[in-house]
Amino acid sequence: MADFTVLAAIAFLFVMGTSMFFYLSNKTNDVGYQILTGVVDGVAMSVHQRVFMLYNYWVPYVGSVACCSGFLAFAQLQLAGQARDDGIRILAYLAALFGAAGAIGWLVLGASAFVHYRSILRQAEAS
Repeated sequence: MADFTVLAAIAFLFVMGTSMFFYLSNKTNDVGYQILTGVVDGVAMSVHQRVFMLYNYWVPYVGSVACCSGFLAFAQLQLAGQARDDGIRILAYLAALFGAAGAIGWLVLGASAFVHYRSILRQAEAS
């Protein structure tokens, strides 16, 4: 594959991946705030609805962010193997590092936040 084509693919994947990452991260955090506060668009929710949101909205968002970031990191690694120029190869590896950091970060953050949200919901169920 020509180096210009590899560079264009690296840039496209990086821009689209970054946009996707921040969009899904924002959506995930918004749902998390709704779970914590129990309010959606000014309307109070029951604890049962908040638990439903945790498992059916928040968890899939975290999984999507982590999986998409991991996939894009893998794609960047594959592109690095196609590049002949060392500078372009370094860019692909750097883009793969960012994608992998995003995936690992959300897996760790997601596990921690899940435990926290579940604890808050259990306290709300008990009261």
